Amino acid sequence: MNVTVYVSDGSGILEGGINNEQFLTVETPKTVNLTTFQPAPVMQFIINQTIVPSLVGFRLKVIKDGYNIRSFDLQIVDA
Repeated sequence: MNVTVYVSDGSGILEGGINNEQFLTVETPKTVNLTTFQPAPVMQFIINQTIVPSLVGFRLKVIKDGYNIRSFDLQIVDA
């Protein structure tokens, strides 16, 4: 699963995690103003569920603030 978060303003640290097991942190890009959003680096997670269908919990956590989040995209990639 690939996650892209779109942010604006200053640079900061953003954490993503799934199922309270995998955690990744990325540094958000600095943009020219509050209304110009850019994608943060892609966070890539491996989902290894043995029971299908199953439920996966995703969490975003602001570690160091200074930016705004507009949205995020999830892309499921087949292995």
